[in-house]
Amino acid sequence: MFIESEVVHMTICGKLRSEALLDRDHVIFAPFFNVTALLLDGNSAADIITVIQHSQFPSLKRFDMYVDTLPWAEAEQLCRALSRCNACQTLE
Repeated sequence: MFIESEVVHMTICGKLRSEALLDRDHVIFAPFFNVTALLLDGNSAADIITVIQHSQFPSLKRFDMYVDTLPWAEAEQLCRALSRCNACQTLE
């Protein structure tokens, strides 16, 4: 039996590190969720990069990220992670 869920929009807000919303046990979003829009809001891009690195988003069309600062090195890591998570061909 195969169950497929469709999530049209997923939003995760909060201070990611202090509230532990996205610890290593909770960051894997299976591709069967069919996420098409992802908005992540936090203090650091490092946590957001972790989510992207440990997930697959084959249907992702929209990605929004809000952080206090985004150093160039983290911006490069984020772009690499997005290209590896099967979203690079679907992002608009």
